Amino acid sequence: MACSGSTLLLSAAAVIVLAGAVQAQEAEMPLTNASFEAATAVTPGEDGLYQGWTLGDPPLVPDRWTLNTAYLGAIEVREDGAFDGERYVRLTAGERGSHIYQVRNDLVPEQWYRLSARIRGGAAVLYVYEYYTDWMSAPAIAQGVAEDEWTEIYGYYRPGGEGYRNSAAAIAVPTGRSVDVDDVRLEPLELPVEADLGPDIVLETTLARMTISAAGRLTSLVDLASGEELAAGDTPLDVFTALRAGMSVPVHSITQEGDVLTVQFLDPEVRARIRAEAREGHFFFEVLDIEPADVATFTIQFPVQRRKNVAPAFNATYDDRFGLSLFGTTINTFNSGADHGTTIRALRCSAVAEHGIAGAGFALVVAPRDRFNEAIMGAERANGLPCPMLDGQWARFSDMARESYLFATQSTEADIDTLIEYARLGGFGTIIILKNDWLANHGHYDINTERYPDGLDSVKRFVDRVHAAGLTAGVHVFGPSISPNDPYVTPVPHDDLAYAPCPPLAEAIDEVATTLTLTEQPQMLPPATPRSRAYPGYFLRIGDEIIQYTDTEVGPPFRYVGCTRGVLGTTATAHPAGAEVRGMLNQWGFFLVDPDSELAEEVTARPRRALPDQQRHRLEHPLAHHPAQRLGGRARGHQGLPRPALAGDPRSGAQLHALGHRLVLHVQQRAPRPDRVRTRQGAEHRRLGLHRVLASVAGGAAAGAADLRDAGPL
Repeated sequence: MACSGSTLLLSAAAVIVLAGAVQAQEAEMPLTNASFEAATAVTPGEDGLYQGWTLGDPPLVPDRWTLNTAYLGAIEVREDGAFDGERYVRLTAGERGSHIYQVRNDLVPEQWYRLSARIRGGAAVLYVYEYYTDWMSAPAIAQGVAEDEWTEIYGYYRPGGEGYRNSAAAIAVPTGRSVDVDDVRLEPLELPVEADLGPDIVLETTLARMTISAAGRLTSLVDLASGEELAAGDTPLDVFTALRAGMSVPVHSITQEGDVLTVQFLDPEVRARIRAEAREGHFFFEVLDIEPADVATFTIQFPVQRRKNVAPAFNATYDDRFGLSLFGTTINTFNSGADHGTTIRALRCSAVAEHGIAGAGFALVVAPRDRFNEAIMGAERANGLPCPMLDGQWARFSDMARESYLFATQSTEADIDTLIEYARLGGFGTIIILKNDWLANHGHYDINTERYPDGLDSVKRFVDRVHAAGLTAGVHVFGPSISPNDPYVTPVPHDDLAYAPCPPLAEAIDEVATTLTLTEQPQMLPPATPRSRAYPGYFLRIGDEIIQYTDTEVGPPFRYVGCTRGVLGTTATAHPAGAEVRGMLNQWGFFLVDPDSELAEEVTARPRRALPDQQRHRLEHPLAHHPAQRLGGRARGHQGLPRPALAGDPRSGAQLHALGHRLVLHVQQRAPRPDRVRTRQGAEHRRLGLHRVLASVAGGAAAGAADLRDAGPL
């Protein structure tokens, strides 16, 4: 895992005292060869490598430590200025980062340990590999950066949980970095046993009962109607976690007074007060305060039994019997659920100091499946969240949400009558115009006058004619994001676009150079982060110039190669050594905006200004027709609750894409993708054959609708 030196803080060594009871036991040392004093000479292979690793001279490997063959790099056993004893190791990371580890079979389940190391001259992360019967996890325990002096980093770890087998202490170095490591310790701590911490916390809604132990674990989550247990059982996952100085700080104990929980974390300086309420159909948690001020992240999570369906869009897992969903109720929260093996789903939500932790709210809905939707609606309304209704129905399950739509691409104002004809033939309730058809750019949202010659007046005429035909009109947008041709990007990119910091130029470049050499490996851009079609990367900004690169050379030195200078209408210029380099965050070809900037507010408001008469003309964003809304600071997308078809409604599934003179017809009956049928017609799409296809689709959708009522999400 790569770490950004700009965001890591150092943790100084401290004496840990919790009510006078937390102290490291110096007599016990669970790690062997913790200071790397014992090392064995080995013989590298013909390729000069040992188990894929590059060794020093002489080629030594520290005893009892394993070189991770999945995270390769270089390791040297050195004798020039160790922290403890005569030796230490220098680790240099490969392309994926480098790990060494030591397996321990003698750790005591539910015993707290303090994992620490001394580092110098770089960045390191301390992990624990946890091995269970059918899964594995690797929580980060501590991380830090150090200059020329030996510095301690440390964190806390408690093994255990159902199926727990053993653990391994691991030292990791981020991609492109090196670090000196010495004196790695895994020390047991003396703490009050869990039975002495106090009573469990029990909360009960009208639908479910929750039990949290005084040690901060979810021990039970029961559906009241059936008595069935929904919690994951004995897992090593705390309900509350704090991140401070780059380290995850687990819970030590929880006490309750009325509806307020006082959470004492293992770091004695970290404490939070949480309001916990059992409300109608859901559990509610609110951070009243947390200290000290340098706590970076607060996380709440509930490990539950993974149901058949997982819906990350609203942080839920559900099947035909039960549904569970955790979501933020305030804008300063975000969802980040995760699987642990194949049977456990951790419903997780966090708040960060940058946007304020105090005041963050969270709602956990636990309900039988036939009451799950109702419970989510109740939680939305009780906590002041949008609970959109369309014609008196909940938007996610309204007739309009299940109505199919004709998505017109490469269309013009002159195509309106043809589109209406297609919509009627196919039984579509809505016509939506692609963003690139009605918009000339994204950001300023100017109307595309090549396709809609009179600008907004043309768009209004389109809407009026669609409504006159008894249909709903919609327009498609990406927002808030910026198209490459928008004035926010060209000829000078706006400073409030979203950027990832990079190390500066190591060498000066002129205006035609095609290789950029940086002082070190960037930690927030590919290859340190995954590249995908959605997040491709490839754009950099230096000064007012945008540069597009084709590849990277990890080195050292790190280089961007195959660069095209002055792209997107910017001007190629010379840049000195030390010039700032910024990666431009790009999604699906559009540039993203810093969400905390004034530009974000401006861009978000522009579509309304582009459509000032929105209410009269009912121009609807297409997401209004899907289970989409902002919850917990993130937009819920199309993936979510299952959307059963309306029995007997011919609009239940077909989706039409009119592509100029070519027509692509998708019969998408709200079922999983294998059931999708695609039919294509050529240029003579007006012939009777097309009419018959559309009529057949309409009738077939009605006939098959009942069978799709229980289909899962697409």
